Order: sequence, then C-alpha cells, then structure tokens
Amino acid sequence: MTKYFEGFTLAEVLITLGVIGVVAAMTMPVLVQNYQKKLVVTRLKHFSSTMQQAAQLREKDKILGSFEDMGTNDVRAFNGEDMEKFFNHYWRPYIKVVNVTKMAKGLFVTFPNGAGAYMQRDYLDPTASVPTVSMYMIFCPQYRYCEDIDNKSSFRDALDTQHVFVFWQEGVVPNPKQYDYTRDDLKRMCGGESPYWCSSLIQYDGWDIRDDYPW
Repeated sequence: MTKYFEGFTLAEVLITLGVIGVVAAMTMPVLVQNYQKKLVVTRLKHFSSTMQQAAQLREKDKILGSFEDMGTNDVRAFNGEDMEKFFNHYWRPYIKVVNVTKMAKGLFVTFPNGAGAYMQRDYLDPTASVPTVSMYMIFCPQYRYCEDIDNKSSFRDALDTQHVFVFWQEGVVPNPKQYDYTRDDLKRMCGGESPYWCSSLIQYDGWDIRDDYPW
C-alpha cells in the first residue's frame, strides 16, 4: 500500500513568509516608537524625582549644619570649571553618577541608567562677568544626545521633542502656571518654536506621552 504525505508547497511557504514579513514591517515601527516613548517618560520622571530628592537631602543637611551654600560669586556663567565645582558641592554627594566631564561652558554628566545631563549656569550675555544663580539642566534620556550641547551657541539649539529636555534648578520642569499656560499652549509651543516646554507638557499629562504629543 502506498502512503501519501500532504505538505506545503514551496509557493505556499514563500507566500506565508511574505505575509509575515509585511505584518512585521507594519508593526515594528509602532513597537519601536512605543518603546522609545516609554523610555523617555520613565527616565524623565526618574531624573526629576532623583534631583528633587537630592535637593531635599541637601536642605536637611543645611538645617543640621553639615552643608553650606556656595556664594554666587564662586560660580560664573558659561564656565565649565566653576560648574564642576558647583556640581561637586551641591549634587554629587546626593546622586549616583557614572561619569562627570568638564566642558568649556558647562558640565556633562552620565547616569547609571544610560541617561545624561548637561548643566550650565546661564546669563543673557555670554561675555558678562557678572555671576548668576540661574541654572538649567538639559536632560537626555539617552546620554549621547547631550554630548555635543557645549559646542552649540545656545542650549536651546539642542532641544527637540524626543531626545533633549529642559529642567530648572532642583530638577523641576519649567512652571506653566507662572505664565498661565494651558495644555493647548504647552502642546503648541512644544511642537513649534519652543521645545523648551516639552518636559512641562509630559508632566502636565501625568508623566505620559499622549497620542497628540508632537513626537
């Protein structure tokens, strides 16, 4: 008696593989984008929490008498050496970092989770000798996007909606209530000429990147 075994023909196998390939090509970009958004949100929230907790610990040490503020005259604007002294005094005892690199105008810091930050004392006139207490923390969920900020004419040139975000001193996002900005205002500015407000929009939405976020 002869037995016959049924199976797939080569054409059927190739068609099946082709369909799988098309489906994968359609879904992979969405999966990658969702992963990237989750990464951004998780690290933004973690950075903000870490820096604010560090600030609270520093305030506690100040009350206990084991911490003294640096004078504003000790930290000049656009000066990497002074920024390094400032960071080592105010932040390094309270947070975990992998590496700290002194740049010409600021400081580049990397964290254990792969994120990075560029910190700079700012002033309206880069040539001014008058000290300032204003400081920006430019945060990058993936540190490589912060590596070249020191070479730009302004940190604002590096900002975008996906890779580079602004925090104020103490690790808080720019405060929209100070200017009575609504969510629509934040979304318009984030997706337009002022990505400065993107971190504020994400926090406004409960540390979430919604479907209408200008990704």
